[in-house]
Amino acid sequence: MLRLQLAGTDLWSVFEAAVDRVAHDLDTNPTRINYATRRRVLACWHMPETDWAELCADIPKLGRMMARTGGPAVGSVLVWARATQSEHIHSPVLTDMRRAGQATSPVSNQVAQLLTPASRKGGRLELLRRLDRYATHLADRCDTVRTAPFH
Repeated sequence: MLRLQLAGTDLWSVFEAAVDRVAHDLDTNPTRINYATRRRVLACWHMPETDWAELCADIPKLGRMMARTGGPAVGSVLVWARATQSEHIHSPVLTDMRRAGQATSPVSNQVAQLLTPASRKGGRLELLRRLDRYATHLADRCDTVRTAPFH
C-alpha cells in the first residue's frame, strides 16, 4: 500500500534508506535491551517475601489488604511484567498457580485493580512506584548477569 502511494516519486528510495538506517542503529546499539534474555533469566522468579514486606512497609492499610489478596504473588506478577515488558498473565507466578490447579483470580484481580488508572492514588500509587523501582533494579541485574540467580 505504501509503495503504491509513493509510486512515481523519489520517496520510496528515501523510505527504504531510512528503514535501513533504523535497522542498522538497532543492530549496532550496545545498550539495546534483550527482553527475551530477561524472560529467560526470570523464568522461575518469585519475589521473596522479605522484599514484599519491605516494599509494603509504611504504607497504611496496604500491607494487610495485600496479604489477604495475594501478598508477594501480586508484587511478583507486576515486577516480572514490568522487567520483561510482557503480559502479566504469562508471569511465572500465575503459570505455576495454573499448573498446580490453583485459582489465579485472586492474584489476577488484585493486579488488575492496581493497574486500573482510577486506583493509582494514595498507598496504591506509592506501592506501584516502589514496584517500578524494584523492577528497574531487577531488570538491570538481568541485563548484566544473564543467568538465573533469581529465585
